[in-house]
Amino acid sequence: MEQEISLLDLLAAAVRKGKQIIIFAVIVGLLFMGYSYLGAHSAKTEEEESFAMAEKEREMRDLQKTVERSEAGIRAEREYINNSLYMQLNPYNIYQTRINYQLTDLSVPLDGSLGMMENPTAYAMDYILARYLVEWNGTDLQTLLNLPGYQNVEDRYLREVITVGNGGNGNLYINTYSTSEAEAEKLAEAAANVLTSLRAEVAKESYTHNLVKVSTATKQIISETIRDNQNTHYDALDTYVDDLSEAEKAINKEESATTSTGYIKKLIIGCFAGGVLAALWVMFRSMVRGLAESAEQVASQTGLKYLGNAASGKERDPFAKLAAVITGEKKWENDANALAYMAERTLMEGKENLLVTTTGETADASRIEALLASLKNSGLQAKYLPAIGTSAETLASLKDMDAVLFAVQKGKTKVPDILAAKQLAEQAGKTAVGYVML
Repeated sequence: MEQEISLLDLLAAAVRKGKQIIIFAVIVGLLFMGYSYLGAHSAKTEEEESFAMAEKEREMRDLQKTVERSEAGIRAEREYINNSLYMQLNPYNIYQTRINYQLTDLSVPLDGSLGMMENPTAYAMDYILARYLVEWNGTDLQTLLNLPGYQNVEDRYLREVITVGNGGNGNLYINTYSTSEAEAEKLAEAAANVLTSLRAEVAKESYTHNLVKVSTATKQIISETIRDNQNTHYDALDTYVDDLSEAEKAINKEESATTSTGYIKKLIIGCFAGGVLAALWVMFRSMVRGLAESAEQVASQTGLKYLGNAASGKERDPFAKLAAVITGEKKWENDANALAYMAERTLMEGKENLLVTTTGETADASRIEALLASLKNSGLQAKYLPAIGTSAETLASLKDMDAVLFAVQKGKTKVPDILAAKQLAEQAGKTAVGYVML
């Protein structure tokens, strides 16, 4: 008899072997990934590997230098922002104090030492003002100002909020900036004391003169220049932080290159291919050997009655559960209900003295015992002996039995063997009442 099996039964056969298929798929995936790794490395020449290693080391050195520069830049910017008086100013509410000075009583030599200048007085004024700036820049403001609250402020930070400039035409000015009017004026007065103390040294290096204070004024201002300069430092800090983050990410990526996505993809592809091959093999094997995968398949190919599924209750194996869903097997709340249904169907066949048997030696002992107990509880005389086609003891026991009940194991019992066993029972004058699925 030609054996046929539906696609759903073949799919159920593959699902039932889910654990083995997954294990095989993982093994194939690992082998494929390992082969790809070894193939990629063996294909490289010694020169190529040396070049690749040198290139990688160079990239790592560059990244490490970027990290060092970024960390140094972050430290410097944070130190400046935290300590700078300039960075503490509110550019939209600044107090500025300005003191203006005028050079007077110049003693300009008229003995021709200045040459044939058209205006030796203007030259002398410019020279004196230039000397003031030189002397001012050479002072240590942190020491000379000696202001309460500013003793620990470095010279470089004080010069950002205290400036001295040449106003031209013999004019010299002091500008100070602060967060309050009082502080701006205090800084201006302290700076004026330092500036006027330089007069004797400037006169020694230039010409005799007097420095007269012309005006002092304090006002609130808005300075977009200060705002832009402050933003430049904040932007620089952000840039260093971003550079550091990107460099550290790149270093981590280089260090974890052995677990790159390329090999992960190879593993996934290998697992998928292995799973497909294993599933196809299981289905092919089931089709060629004619293995029983569903009750409907056995009934259509043997003509036997289906009397129930002794394992259609609470399956522990999730793959067996899924296979049962695919083949459309009846579900029960528990195994006891399934066994009771099977015994009731068997009792309806009118044969009380039953030989329960299989076509081979393999059988689930616990389920066979549960099957016999259920039959006996229904008033049937049931006896189990395996391998009706090959066991002399089983064949000899047929003469004392009224009928035969076949126990079929999904994925293990061969449908042609069931058909041959049925014919053997009929030749012995016994009725095959049907079969149950284990």
